[in-house]
Amino acid sequence: MLLSIQKLKKYKVVMNLYANAQVFVEDYTEYGDVRKIANTRSLSPDMYEYILTHELELEKMDAYFEIHEERKSAWEEFKIIEGISLSAAFDFNVEINSAKGNKGEALIKMVNLLDLDIGSVAAFGDGVNDILLLKAAGIPVAVENAVEEIKKIALYKTESNENDGVARFIERNLQ
Repeated sequence: MLLSIQKLKKYKVVMNLYANAQVFVEDYTEYGDVRKIANTRSLSPDMYEYILTHELELEKMDAYFEIHEERKSAWEEFKIIEGISLSAAFDFNVEINSAKGNKGEALIKMVNLLDLDIGSVAAFGDGVNDILLLKAAGIPVAVENAVEEIKKIALYKTESNENDGVARFIERNLQ
């Protein structure tokens, strides 16, 4: 993931770095309402240097791009790096995780810990960061406002999250 941070330096981005159960950010000023996130992040002006000098165990990075074309270029550049997993919650960000740091792996681990049958587990998604989650679940459900990639892999559809789609699906199908 250090390589990813170095590569991101050439783009106009704001990064969040998740390490050692903390979230680090380079610059709060890029955020709309700083007060809401200020106490949830630690300011680190040079993230790459900070990681090297503090031996942090990297868990995840989020990069928020001001220029959408740069986000597309970065995605193409990062998707060939081994040992990482890419996802995105928005069309202006890239989430860089360790290869096993994704929602699908987390679901599988939780199901195994609880000794459940993955085939009877429902998962709901709306964004591309939910693809591996839905692929792992036995009952993959897309909410109405999901991106096309999610709608294509979901076996079931429900109302949008704004219209209580998850609750409605559970009431209709999982009681």
